[in-house]
Amino acid sequence: GPLQEAGLALATSVSQSVNLAAQVWLYRRRRVRRGERVRSGRTALRVAGFAGLAVLMAAVAAGAHRLCPGPEVARLAVGVASGAAVYGGLAWALGLQEPRWLLARA
Repeated sequence: GPLQEAGLALATSVSQSVNLAAQVWLYRRRRVRRGERVRSGRTALRVAGFAGLAVLMAAVAAGAHRLCPGPEVARLAVGVASGAAVYGGLAWALGLQEPRWLLARA
């Protein structure tokens, strides 16, 4: 198609976004049925925080990829590594629990 590899990435992102929305809806519905209190504001704030981290990660990864000299595979590795470092470092610095959970399981 006209988007080539970008089309595959876009389709994956869209399908995963729909999957996440469906899971959140089902989870919320199940909690309401059990009579549990649903804290939408807190959840929305956490989702917004992770989305912000993802945007920063993408910007750093794209910038590092663009600025790194050398073969494409090296540029890709530098972009991925720098993006992951920024995401993980900021998540840790902000006191988010998820990086600690991942390290505890490793």
